Amino acid sequence: SAPALTGTDSNTGINFGTDTVNINTGGTTRATVNSSGKILTGNYFVEKQIGGRSSSLQIQGTDANTSSLSLFRYSANDGGSAITLGKGRSSSAGGVDKLLENDTVGSILWVAANNADLQNGNMAAIDVQADAEQGGADTPARMRFLTVPDNSSTLQERMRIDSDGKVMINTTSNAFDGVTGNLNIANTNTNNNTCINCSRNTTSARSQIRFSNPNGNVGSIQTGG
Repeated sequence: SAPALTGTDSNTGINFGTDTVNINTGGTTRATVNSSGKILTGNYFVEKQIGGRSSSLQIQGTDANTSSLSLFRYSANDGGSAITLGKGRSSSAGGVDKLLENDTVGSILWVAANNADLQNGNMAAIDVQADAEQGGADTPARMRFLTVPDNSSTLQERMRIDSDGKVMINTTSNAFDGVTGNLNIANTNTNNNTCINCSRNTTSARSQIRFSNPNGNVGSIQTGG
């Protein structure tokens, strides 16, 4: 319908539906605020619960342009664009109560339609959690990488980088047999070996793994033939 509020262009403006506000340009709806206060944009203006969340801002579309978000910064310095995810423990808006250990600060989720709904199609996620006691300018964190195995829709942690920079794959421990490691790999599948594959595009002898200290190269594991 024609906008109720317009300027000099009769097909550009704002119109009002049943408990909704629509913004139109060129005779086409571009964004809607629905009765729940959700902002819907793209080219599909129906509120959806996706991956367990009915978000306040939803961009849904039928092509790359109507279902994407871009941030680009123009400045003659070394700064770039940013996305900020945050959390505080205060029960009141604007509070600055510190987090507790293991609190999740923010997540990026990948969700797919599953022939039934959009709520149970988890595929992968990256999140950040408090890795220890927080306070003041002391905010240790860990980053986790999660995927969903076959025949499931439940996210499972596959890798984490802790606040000391240690990497753990298929384990949440940074030590085995009392030895702390910078890279720790475990295997929860008893049918597979725990291995690291190293490959080169040559049959000549080459170092696959090198060991060094301040004196330089002190050893290596080589392959050949």
